[in-house]
Amino acid sequence: MDPVSGRTESTSPRANGPTGKRAHGRTGQLANRTMAFPFGLKSKIFLTLAVLLILAMVLIDLVMTATLQKELLRTEIAKGQLVVNSLEQRLQALDISSDTLIAASFRGELIRLQDAVGFLEMVVVDRKDRVLHLGSVQAPLRGKLESLARQAFETKISERQFFGDTWGVFWKRDKYMAHSAPLYADGVVVAAISMALPLEGIYQQLRDIQRIILIYISINAGLLSLIGMLRISRIAVRPMLRLLKRAESFQEEDTLLFVSEQGESEFNRLSKALNSLFQRISDDRETLRQTVQTLEETNVDLKKAHKDIIQAEKLASVGRLSSGIAHEIGNPIGIIIGYLDLLKQADLPGSERSEYIQRAENEIQRISMILRQLLDFSRPSTGELDPVPVHDVLDDLVSVAQVQPLVANISVTLEKGAGKDKVMADSNQLRQVFLNLIINAADAIAGMDGSVDGSLVIRSKTQNRDGPGNDSAQEFIKLMFIDNGPGISDDHLDNVFDPFFTTKAPGKGTGLGLSVCFMIVESLGGRIMAASRKDVGTTMTIFLPLLDE
Repeated sequence: MDPVSGRTESTSPRANGPTGKRAHGRTGQLANRTMAFPFGLKSKIFLTLAVLLILAMVLIDLVMTATLQKELLRTEIAKGQLVVNSLEQRLQALDISSDTLIAASFRGELIRLQDAVGFLEMVVVDRKDRVLHLGSVQAPLRGKLESLARQAFETKISERQFFGDTWGVFWKRDKYMAHSAPLYADGVVVAAISMALPLEGIYQQLRDIQRIILIYISINAGLLSLIGMLRISRIAVRPMLRLLKRAESFQEEDTLLFVSEQGESEFNRLSKALNSLFQRISDDRETLRQTVQTLEETNVDLKKAHKDIIQAEKLASVGRLSSGIAHEIGNPIGIIIGYLDLLKQADLPGSERSEYIQRAENEIQRISMILRQLLDFSRPSTGELDPVPVHDVLDDLVSVAQVQPLVANISVTLEKGAGKDKVMADSNQLRQVFLNLIINAADAIAGMDGSVDGSLVIRSKTQNRDGPGNDSAQEFIKLMFIDNGPGISDDHLDNVFDPFFTTKAPGKGTGLGLSVCFMIVESLGGRIMAASRKDVGTTMTIFLPLLDE
């Protein structure tokens, strides 16, 4: 049997040496668990080197132990063959026709060989099937040896078999080796022998050797790891620490960040590359600083342009109102002049004089109110947000708009259905938005043939949904400006909020009205939408977040 593979092997009848090999291969599993140790780089390098060296030495030890075990088994096989050769030489000197097995000299030779070689049990079977036992093993092993001896006598073939279980060096191995062979005298098989050799002695020798090897592995792994760690620390860790220290102490005004290492090492190249990188970063930082400064200046210019656009559109709306305002002021002035002429009469009774003075004062207050409204609307916006009651702004604007010739023939209805109307806004900007929508509706109605009476309904309601982002937790005031004008075509509806887009005749508008409305409403966290049907009318809807009270 092969001592490594566990298979039974056969040899020729006159084989004089061990030709079989036994391999008992069993696969082990190695579980690697990676742990994160709170150590520095040097400690990690030391542990890594130690683990790698120990693994390498253990693997070498496994190979050496397996090789040594094979050699020891070959030695035991050679002992068995030596016993066979000695017995055959003894048989040559005996009379094979006599009762050889029970001869005292032959029995003595067997005992001497058993003591010399160290076999546990011997069984000899002659050609008359007589059996001689030497040893004190248990009956099952003796029976197996007798069977092997008879088999060797019949087949005339030497064999080795391994059986039993015991603890080897690293794992379970075979406990016994059985060696059986025929015995020749004058070229004739006259008997056969079977011997059982215990293998525990081999394993014990290997275990004793392993203790010494493990001590050497521990010492070598520690020393080599320390030497390797010191060498790697000098080659890699120290330059890395110098780079790290230099990076930590880097100031923005430093011109050279990393001092190049000596020689043409990788760290020297890394230092040069990092210097180049940080130089580019420094240059890019300056470029970025200039770009940010330019963007800030551009942002200031954009905000100023935004305010200028809003103010320009406001002044354009004031210009549209000027004709109606002049007419509205002209009537009270004419009335005041008439009252002043009456007051010149010397015989005017005192009661009438007081009445005329009161009437003139009322007309002057009317003029003052109109001028105040116009000045309030044309005043530049401060941009500051304050609580503004939307209904009051609408009341004020409707009273101003109704005196305009453009709106004189239009029925303006204000339906204040919202329970709450205060929003955070700039009141001047809010007036501008509402006035733009009123003027646009009036312009649209004025462009009709006059067959339909013009109508503008301004409706408000409180709404929790359909606001910007559909945030149901936020309350909005919904304002709808509904006119019965000619409507807006579908081709133009998507562009009504674009800057400089207008369908009005030249001189009727700048094309910035709805664009300015969109910017103002969006800046207040609201939303403005347009819906229209051709020949039916247009509805402009505004959502503004209500002030929590």
